[in-house]
Amino acid sequence: MKKLLFGIIAYWLVIACSEKKSEVVFDKSEAVAMGMEGTSAEEAKTTSDSPPPPLPSTPQAQKKIIHTATLRFKVNDLKKAEIALKTQIQAIGGYIANANQNRQSGNLENNWTVRVPATKFDTFIGNVEKESIYTDSKNIAAEDVTAEYVDNDLRIKAKQKVFERYLELLKQAKNVQDIMAVEEQIRIIREEIESKEGRQKYLNDQVDFSTVTLNFYQETDVSSAPEQPFYVRIWHNFTDGWASFFNMIIGLFYLIPYILLIFVIIYLLRKWWKKRQP
Repeated sequence: MKKLLFGIIAYWLVIACSEKKSEVVFDKSEAVAMGMEGTSAEEAKTTSDSPPPPLPSTPQAQKKIIHTATLRFKVNDLKKAEIALKTQIQAIGGYIANANQNRQSGNLENNWTVRVPATKFDTFIGNVEKESIYTDSKNIAAEDVTAEYVDNDLRIKAKQKVFERYLELLKQAKNVQDIMAVEEQIRIIREEIESKEGRQKYLNDQVDFSTVTLNFYQETDVSSAPEQPFYVRIWHNFTDGWASFFNMIIGLFYLIPYILLIFVIIYLLRKWWKKRQP
């Protein structure tokens, strides 16, 4: 049991020391843990006193580039442009993630967030520009996330080695206290692995499918709502007239106290005036 506890303490001493050093591609504490696999708790102490093993060489990583674009442009016919763009998006295996339409400054506008395969990114941008009769703005960006992706991948592999080592230590635990201590570290490492794996999935999604924001509009003569039928306008005017009449009646009730006050003042003034007459 003492050997088991000593092994755990030695491992975390390695982590504390490595945190004070500059970062490498992944934590040196994890590299040490990789070298600890298959050793006993006593050997772990010797390993912690020696320099960490050299980092494994990795092949040239495939480039991970996130492409994004934002375009605002004018079209002749908004409905026709919608149909054409939807056809193009479906043809290349993309999809519309978000869409909304509004009237603003005399224009009828569509705002779309489109996800398209990265391999079809340039083709889609070119097809979009064919629908435009005037381009207000066009912004294209490319973000290289290769370094982050490789770093996360190495960290995941290192933490998996640590995870396996703790599973071995768990088998050696003899009492409840030791089991709980090891299980807590297993939980922490598992959460770290899941967090890194989640980030990798997000990066893969952003790399595989580019995000294109489209804002296309059609100029209109009238930006208000469509004109209502004649009988509907007559009914609305009739109801509005009655509403105005009732509002006027209600307003007169607000004036009653002032009217009464005026009559009282006139009555008092007339009474006073009569008393002054000879």
